[in-house]
Amino acid sequence: MKRFGFKMKLRPGFREEYIKRHNEIWPELAELLRAEGICNYSIFLDEETNTLFAY
Repeated sequence: MKRFGFKMKLRPGFREEYIKRHNEIWPELAELLRAEGICNYSIFLDEETNTLFAY
């Protein structure tokens, strides 16, 4: 199994919008991830630095 991770910066002022859009995954996105063989995908927000880490 391959594992990938990456990080990115959340633009200033977009914290609330990020939280709103990422609290619940869209069913279509969940299905697309499963269809591509992705069974575990998580994104974490470091609120002190606005850094997002995904794996």
